[in-house]
Amino acid sequence: PTGSGKTTIAKRIVEMAAKRNVRVTILDWKGEYTSYVKNAVVVRKINIWDNGGRTPTEKAVIAVEMLREITRDIADVSSASAALLLKELIKLYREKEIPTTKDVVDRLDRFMQTALAERRLAEANMAAALLRRLHWLLIDEERPDENENAYRNPAVTIYDLSSTSSSYLKTLYALAILSKKYYMALKTGTNNKLLEILVAEEAQNFAYTRRVGEPPSMAERIIYELRGYGVGVVLVCPDPELLPSPILKDVGTIISMSPDTLPRFALERFFSRASLEEAEDVLKQLKKAKATLYYRGRLHFLRRLPRPPRELKARPKGDRTGVTDSGVGSL
Repeated sequence: PTGSGKTTIAKRIVEMAAKRNVRVTILDWKGEYTSYVKNAVVVRKINIWDNGGRTPTEKAVIAVEMLREITRDIADVSSASAALLLKELIKLYREKEIPTTKDVVDRLDRFMQTALAERRLAEANMAAALLRRLHWLLIDEERPDENENAYRNPAVTIYDLSSTSSSYLKTLYALAILSKKYYMALKTGTNNKLLEILVAEEAQNFAYTRRVGEPPSMAERIIYELRGYGVGVVLVCPDPELLPSPILKDVGTIISMSPDTLPRFALERFFSRASLEEAEDVLKQLKKAKATLYYRGRLHFLRRLPRPPRELKARPKGDRTGVTDSGVGSL
């Protein structure tokens, strides 16, 4: 979905998922969904080193790939520095199943001191450069844990990325969550049944456009593959043109809240085959529509948005059965 109206869409997704026994995970960039969806598990502090890898080597490779992905627009981690970090992370993951940023920083610091003592200045400089890039993560790790897990519905999880103001860290955390979801899905294997819905808010920040011939980003590759493992992805952004064009052409449905946010290829496909009368009729409907759906090559117009589902009231005091109707109120 693009544009406004996310309250209704978010609640509808959660309501439909609850009826079908499907899990919901929301990457909440601005911290909006915690007020939309009640009683969900809210995660505000994320450990990027817990990335879902199946072996110490795989975990180390994923961690290095994430750091290189996010730093290339700021200060690229060179291939030599990445190789050094990979070697040290493999050793660390063999010692600890899930390390912290402080563990990583301490190991790199010890490596740097040893390299300086042995006059291996090039390696010491690479370790120092990596330490500078990890400094933001180390500071954020000191932030108090404000996760809300107790007495919450585990079927709905909201990752509140607004708990940190750094776009660098938000993007890194989003990649870590996507990576963990992907490698957890690998463990369960391929599945044609829908098991989980992943709602990615402000998706253009981590699944961004790329130049022709440039390889897809880490997030783009994961989004392509999740579908084969029973995970459906809902990408929310202000303008679909900010997303990679292969993703736009691969999605099942595009929901637009404004005629200006319909992707060009959707209009071009229709108008290239439409007569003059059909084109004029579509333009009139576009102006009147509250939302436009592009589904299976056709445009569908909604004159009004569906109402948000009614929130169910809490059961009377003294009811120990814990039974509630399915829907948003029970989540």
